[in-house]
Amino acid sequence: MQLQHSYMIAVNPCSTPWHIFMTSPIVPFRETVVVPPKVDMAHEIVETQNQKNETEENETGLLNVYTSNHLCCIKIRAEPLPIAVTNLLEKSTDILRALSEQKTENISDALERLTVEDSVSKNIRIAIDTFRSQLQEALGNTMDVSQIWAFGPRKCGPNILLNKIPNYTRSVWNPKDNVNDLTKYENSFMNGFQIATLAGPLCEEPMTGVCFVVEDWTVDVSQQTSCDPYGPMSGQIMSAVKDGCRKAFQAQPQRLMAAMYSCSIQANAEILGKMYAVLGRRHGRVISSDMAHGSASTFNITALLPVIESFSFSAEIRKQTSGLASPQLVFSHWEVINIKNDDC
Repeated sequence: MQLQHSYMIAVNPCSTPWHIFMTSPIVPFRETVVVPPKVDMAHEIVETQNQKNETEENETGLLNVYTSNHLCCIKIRAEPLPIAVTNLLEKSTDILRALSEQKTENISDALERLTVEDSVSKNIRIAIDTFRSQLQEALGNTMDVSQIWAFGPRKCGPNILLNKIPNYTRSVWNPKDNVNDLTKYENSFMNGFQIATLAGPLCEEPMTGVCFVVEDWTVDVSQQTSCDPYGPMSGQIMSAVKDGCRKAFQAQPQRLMAAMYSCSIQANAEILGKMYAVLGRRHGRVISSDMAHGSASTFNITALLPVIESFSFSAEIRKQTSGLASPQLVFSHWEVINIKNDDC
């Protein structure tokens, strides 16, 4: 019989070459939902297909989510945010993060807790008021900014939780004005929303540009027991909200968003063909090509390139153009990845 032995080798990081510890960079993605298409790939109207699903749940995406003990019911749906709203939330991440670090439950309390000079505090208040007015303008008549319950993930992300619960007016802007049976479970509700937006159902990437609308939330406190076999009610609500947000997300047309580089290249007319070939192989696209001032054969090209396709891009384009073209890559934006089957 032949015995096999396994050995553990201790590696000293100080004496090990640095390239052994190098791994491939991780490229982030984002998850979002889009407006349902009205025309399929064959350019046929999709109304006839939608007539098959005439229930309220399939038409509006409204879901009824229950806790394990069925004492709590949450009605929730997801819908895409306008691009202007998403961009505004991304630009305002820093100020929302600074307010969330105050460990308060709303923005009003966070402003009162700020221990800074009066001039700085006044500027922050002006910035918050400006942000709120710009947000309402970007939302238009579709949503009321005063109904925003939370931002996520991490309380400063480009996703919104909207509160449309009857007789339960809660807002991220103002202190709690009414207290009832739902108040003590509100933190669990918020945590479930934050967890769901931090890791979406497609590939566990953060969500972007999604609004979760809570139409109703009821808790039957009369039947609660101290020894619930399903665990504490707070934990059940947090799990129900997380699962409800993920299911509401999947009830809408869902897409992945890729990080995009803005690529600037200055090249002569003789190498334009080779440069375009490299961009085409890496799924890049040219958005502008202008002739440089004072030159009849030099062009300034601006293109968009997915970050995931950018590895060794500079080396390849210099090799193909014999060093006559050298790109400059700067992060530009997040872009929805187009798929062939748009009617899903």
